[in-house]
Order: sequence, then structure tokens, then C-alpha cells
Amino acid sequence: MSGTSVAPGCAFKTISQAIHQMPATPFAALEKGGYTPANRLRMLGLTAPASLAGLPVLTIPVPLPSGLSTGLQIMVVDPKSPVISWALKLAA
Repeated sequence: MSGTSVAPGCAFKTISQAIHQMPATPFAALEKGGYTPANRLRMLGLTAPASLAGLPVLTIPVPLPSGLSTGLQIMVVDPKSPVISWALKLAA
């Protein structure tokens, strides 16, 4: 398993040639007043690349000590990847 960055300054972390992980949001869940156009663009910057590439993505909720949550995206090249079932078991 490799932990090298794909591009300088990118939150994208390569685990192998076929599996990638990255945060689903750049921050914890927002309060009602936190949904601003700027924050929406920050979230889209993390979720849009996989969608535009047509990659299957599974987002797993990650609870934080504050009681809020964030998410971890797991992207795979093949939708039949065993990583999907592994991640679903992990999240259950």
C-alpha cells in the first residue's frame, strides 16, 4: 500500500492503483447558518471529481468527538471491487 499524494496540495491519498480515499467534506457537519455558497463550493471541490470521472463512490459517516460528523469517500475503479463490501461492513 502506498501513501503518496497524487498531486501537490491535494487531499487525494492513493492506497493502491484502484482505490482512493479522501474526505467528503472539508469540515464537520455545518449548523443551519453555515450553509453558504462559499461552503457549498468547498464541499463540491471534494465530491465533484469522482462524479465527473464516473467513479463509483461510497461515503462513510465518521463521527467526531464534538458530536458532529464528517464523511470519508472511498472511490474505486471497478464497482465490483471487494473494497465496497469491506467498507460497508466497517461502517455497520
